[in-house]
Amino acid sequence: MTRRGPHGLFGSLAAVVLLAAGPAVRACPVCTGNPESPLTHGAQQGILTMLIITYGVLIGLFGMLAFVIFRARRRHIATSRPCLRNANESRIGAPSTVEV
Repeated sequence: MTRRGPHGLFGSLAAVVLLAAGPAVRACPVCTGNPESPLTHGAQQGILTMLIITYGVLIGLFGMLAFVIFRARRRHIATSRPCLRNANESRIGAPSTVEV
């Protein structure tokens, strides 16, 4: 005889509850109802709004990451080549020590 753990018991109980519930667990009226109803249009507009916000934030994050990588590479190139540096500066952003 095989031994059933708590997950097997929970799965069996969930299946029995879902089968006993019948039509109450089927799709909501928005999914099975009139596709031209205002409720359906509202749900579609809500999904579109969430997609626009999500992808807008992702595009902003990737843009910022690309900018930081570009700036870091540019700074690395400028600091690794002494001929590109000003003779009075030891690093980018360091104050100049030129006396007048």
